[in-house]
Amino acid sequence: MNHKAGTPMSTGKRSITLVATGGLLALAISACVPTHTWVAGPGVNPGDFDQTSARCSLIARHSGSDFAVAGSPSYVAGAVVGHNISEANRTQADYNDCMLIQGWKIADQLTTAAAPTAPPVLPPAPPSTGGPFNGRWVSDLPIQGRCQAAHLVIDVRGDTISGVVSNPGGTFPITGSSSDSGNGKIRINGSDANSGTIRFSGDNFVADYANASCGQRHAEGRRI
Repeated sequence: MNHKAGTPMSTGKRSITLVATGGLLALAISACVPTHTWVAGPGVNPGDFDQTSARCSLIARHSGSDFAVAGSPSYVAGAVVGHNISEANRTQADYNDCMLIQGWKIADQLTTAAAPTAPPVLPPAPPSTGGPFNGRWVSDLPIQGRCQAAHLVIDVRGDTISGVVSNPGGTFPITGSSSDSGNGKIRINGSDANSGTIRFSGDNFVADYANASCGQRHAEGRRI
């Protein structure tokens, strides 16, 4: 029989024990290879995630070997189950290795579910005087593609940008700078993989930045 592994297995660890009839086969399989959340590494375009993931899935699914077994029906049935589990682990491991080779980084800690926390305590809003774009700016982002809804709070003091972005994954700091013309750059959580541009005009702003975990984000907000 020829058994090829399917798509990578689900996240998590489990222990599976199988004992075939008559004691002919005893399998103890544990510590299944986990799936991961990925972020773009240096020089990697976050927008290429879907294409890279599909390529690695294709390579992983077709990198196995033929499988043959002979014996009693119970022995064959047990061997097939064990082989399928082993192949699924190999497939997931090959996929993970492929993503790492392509420059993607494991970022499970960024999306680990955590207990609900209170909204961040922000410093007092900067005065809206002293600079053309001084003050506090806010934006509510809807769900965009694979990205969840988010809330941005941005403070501008002179040419310095600070603030936070909150989403179901947590609350992350925003840093950056802007020019007198209103054009600036921002970084989320101190990562170049989560960076983009921002443009202030009057009492409105537009920001376009990358979220390495889910794709591009577009925000439109206002000064409050």
